[in-house]
Parts: sequence; C-alpha cells; structure tokens
Amino acid sequence: MGRKVFLGVDGGSKKHQFQAVDELAQPLWRSRLSNNHAGCEEVLEKVREWQEQGFVVWVGAEGIGGWLSPLDVRLSAAGCRWVNIHPTQFKRFCEAMSIQPDKTDEIDADLLA
Repeated sequence: MGRKVFLGVDGGSKKHQFQAVDELAQPLWRSRLSNNHAGCEEVLEKVREWQEQGFVVWVGAEGIGGWLSPLDVRLSAAGCRWVNIHPTQFKRFCEAMSIQPDKTDEIDADLLA
C-alpha cells in the first residue's frame, strides 16, 4: 500500500476550498478553485502529481445538491478513494469537537482532510 495524501474539499456553489495533508498531517497544498471544469482540471493535475510520486489519494468532501459535480466523478475515475460527508453531519461533528461556529472554509477543508 502506498503513502497517503488526504484531500479535504469544502464544496460550494461557486468555489471549492481544498486542503491536502500527508500522513503526518503536514500541509501539502491549499487552494480555492472555481466550481467549473478549469478548477476541476487544476485539482486533477495535483492528484496526478501525487499519484506519480506513489501516493494514494483519499478525499473527504462536504457538499450536497450537485455542488461537487463533476469533481466527485472525475476524482473517483482518477482512482481517488472518496468519502462524502453531509453538511449537517459535518456541522454536528464540529459542534461535538467544540469548534468555533465562525469557522472558515479553510478550517473546514483542513478538518475534512
């Protein structure tokens, strides 16, 4: 089994926030990309780079209502392991962990990673 990259995605209607960390939770990449094909291609380029280096990419994403499409399909097709978390479940997790209610997309993406 290869090394792992954990990619957190806070999905949005216009933009997605991404945070990638390695197995030691060390930051590898952070970006805010448009929710369109160009943004999807940019994150797929990063995924391919990691895969070429021998990483298995795990994705934890929050989003509903089609916000993650076509990203979810494209990342799955690229061989990523995918876990989608409903926003209500994620909110309850944050509440249980006493995470501030004024959290940001960056914090969400980091937690999802």
